[in-house]
Amino acid sequence: MVKISLTRNSDGYTGTDGTTADTWEKIAEWKAPSLTAYAITPGDVIKVDIEDATPAQITTGQMKIEIESPSGNTHKLCGFDLSEWDTWANQKDKLKQNVWPSEGFVPPNYKLIIKYKSPTASKDSNCNYALQVDQILGITDAEVKENFPDWVF
Repeated sequence: MVKISLTRNSDGYTGTDGTTADTWEKIAEWKAPSLTAYAITPGDVIKVDIEDATPAQITTGQMKIEIESPSGNTHKLCGFDLSEWDTWANQKDKLKQNVWPSEGFVPPNYKLIIKYKSPTASKDSNCNYALQVDQILGITDAEVKENFPDWVF
């Protein structure tokens, strides 16, 4: 396992604008490649900067992080009220920081997704993320089912 941060520049990233006020919308996702999984450890760092078209940082609203199977089923890992996050001390990147509150596992070909709900629309090209995870390389479907049976759905 290697600790990495999933960002806009990571393989498998797709981002979309949040356009509908007060509606849960998927604004970011990272698809785990074949033979690669992500393990989430409580206490590891999550950093986000959700911005609108201005660009201006959006400091209110709700965010949840989910795992999505290839068939579209989802499992919620955690949820946050952005107004309750402490602002990261280094304002250079304007990322707000929190930690993973619980463990999780993203099997190969599954997605780690961020959904967002706020009165203010987000603009993908102005948003940034750094989600700390453990990357597991070379893991097969059989190994996933054997070692992580509760995380395959």
